[in-house]
Amino acid sequence: MTPQQIINDVARYYGITPDELIHGDRHRAFADPRHIAAYCLHVRLGLCYSTIGRMLGGRCHATIIYACHKVGSWVRLPQLNRNAVNCINHINNLQK
Repeated sequence: MTPQQIINDVARYYGITPDELIHGDRHRAFADPRHIAAYCLHVRLGLCYSTIGRMLGGRCHATIIYACHKVGSWVRLPQLNRNAVNCINHINNLQK
């Protein structure tokens, strides 16, 4: 799976374009999918935070670290955001 495939699949799951995922503002409709994409890029592909930040619209590595920690808490406690966990499971199933 490539980084672009992850970005495309997360965007499709949330009904937004990949460009909106990457360049969208801080509104939750764009931020949560972007955080999920960052998490998947880091956990599934092992990309470093600064590389992910560049791929997701030039964000700093600290933003990506925050996103990964946030989504990681959703994975540990799915009741916090079931939709996010369902998206991650969807991405994981596409890799098989």
